[in-house]
Amino acid sequence: TLKDIAKIVGVDVSTVSRALNNSPVVRIELKNKIRVVAQKLNYVPNASAYSLRKRINRSIALVFPYLKFPGGEFYQEVIRGIDEYVEEYKFSILLANFSSENNSFIRIVRENRVDGAIIIGDIFSTKELKEIDSLSLPVVIVNQKVGFRFKHIIDVYSNNMQGAMLLTEHLVHTHKRKKMLFLGGGKKYQTNNERIKGFKKIVEKYKIKYKIIEAKFEEISSGYRIVKNLIKERKFDFDAIICGNDTIAIGVIKALIEEGVEVPQKVSVVGYDNIQLTQFYNIPCLLYTSDAADEGLGV
Repeated sequence: TLKDIAKIVGVDVSTVSRALNNSPVVRIELKNKIRVVAQKLNYVPNASAYSLRKRINRSIALVFPYLKFPGGEFYQEVIRGIDEYVEEYKFSILLANFSSENNSFIRIVRENRVDGAIIIGDIFSTKELKEIDSLSLPVVIVNQKVGFRFKHIIDVYSNNMQGAMLLTEHLVHTHKRKKMLFLGGGKKYQTNNERIKGFKKIVEKYKIKYKIIEAKFEEISSGYRIVKNLIKERKFDFDAIICGNDTIAIGVIKALIEEGVEVPQKVSVVGYDNIQLTQFYNIPCLLYTSDAADEGLGV
């Protein structure tokens, strides 16, 4: 306890408390001495008492629109980045859900159990965001551009349209590609819609033949099945494939290799997000536009 540490060091309990809370009024030499003793005694601060005294929970809600991770590997990488950062400041993460079926996030906020929240996902409506904003809790939303001005919500996102434009320009000018396939993740995703806008802007500018097919962000087998079916039905006539994320791209590459299509010599494949799984696929033309873990750290 604090009393045990105070007795050994020869100071009062309030000095020990200030030292362990890194108060500037305690000399550095004394702070270090108190920390050494605390470590030897395996002292662990009482989080509940700290919360009552400071009115700080030292916990952050990590909120998902549904229980299944949206975007698969990408969001797991974002969470890794967030976890690295909160660990450095000795905060803990509390997982929560925000949906019509399960609204654990609203409950834990009303119970005053968190100091702030990080919302993962890009499918929240303005109505839902207004409800979240009304809770008067500091909130960061990751990977969704918020079009409405909120008092307590800020957004962190990549410029997906610009990224798609740069990728498509690269394929047109550097690799001379003339027939492109875009495999996206569905209209409900803001990121997907922005990337399609950027892609279409360039292919239409240069009059490139193109096709857009909906795939599933979270399934490697999604891109795999689409390419396999196109080849089987003799409808595959593309020299470049832009995939909505790396998960789709991995399945696409597997299907092309199995069908004897040379990657990247015959078909260029592009993916987004730079997830860890891509490190096991040594294919030079698999391109990335952002680092998911860094996006989490950027929060």
